Amino acid sequence: MKYYFQLQASRLCRYFRSMKIPPLIGITLGLILFVAFSKVLFLKLAYAGWIYLLILMALLIQLGESRRIGNLQNTFSKKQHFVLRMLENAAVCLPFQCFLWYEQAFIPALITIPLLFVFAFFKAKWPWSKSIPTPFKKLSFEFIVGFRKTFWIILLAYFLVFTSTQVENYNLGLFAIAMIMITSMFYYQKPEYEYYVWIYAHKPKAFLKHKLLLSVICLSFLCLPVLLALLLAFPSQWLVTLLVYFGGHMLVGSMILAKYAAFPFEISIAQGIFYSVSLLFPPLLLIAMMVFYSKSKKSLKSFLQ
Repeated sequence: MKYYFQLQASRLCRYFRSMKIPPLIGITLGLILFVAFSKVLFLKLAYAGWIYLLILMALLIQLGESRRIGNLQNTFSKKQHFVLRMLENAAVCLPFQCFLWYEQAFIPALITIPLLFVFAFFKAKWPWSKSIPTPFKKLSFEFIVGFRKTFWIILLAYFLVFTSTQVENYNLGLFAIAMIMITSMFYYQKPEYEYYVWIYAHKPKAFLKHKLLLSVICLSFLCLPVLLALLLAFPSQWLVTLLVYFGGHMLVGSMILAKYAAFPFEISIAQGIFYSVSLLFPPLLLIAMMVFYSKSKKSLKSFLQ
């Protein structure tokens, strides 16, 4: 069991090194982002503690994925398997619980304790025999793969926007649509195999236009229920709602351009820092998109003619 955790630590370090980030710096940045996200969540939302708890449960469900649990059960004895699940769940719950205590959300913080035990026995068995059906057939493979991995986040976002209309909390609805947008950005985080670019009979400019158009169609499909709900429930905030909606399309488009600017490699640490800084300043993001667009055409030249 000790070797198992050493292996997970090695995989995490290898992941950061593949992105040309020292593991210690990567872990530190991850903790900073976690605290920043949590603080913003509690500042903006009245029911942040319960939303926080839902996010934690979603992560624990991912740890209980049936194929993963099956491999662990084949490797370890029943006692070792239970202890391992408890330790994994504790590692995930600890930062959430610490922040809940810090924000004095005592009831959600106490609920995290029995979750350790409940999810130690949990094994996610989805009702689909082969794969989760998606509405993106013959469209973007990034959305097909990404949706199947994160469909629970989309469902959670729909639940949050429904709750926002019931309790008249507009910020909660904005958080829901932002959750979908940010999740969709990560669908384009890693480059595909070169073959999946080479098969297109497009020049770089047409290829990028095609990719951006598909992202607009797929993302609109996911966000349309949330957008309509917010516009109907909070008509006085229509301008802010539309700005967030179109801003989300801009973020996903910038991620696509950033990915192909580094293609066929992953985004380098220098590009990542430049991109991260540009996200904080919308005018700079426009400049970043133009830079990435120019680099994308150069990177794709050797694969598309």
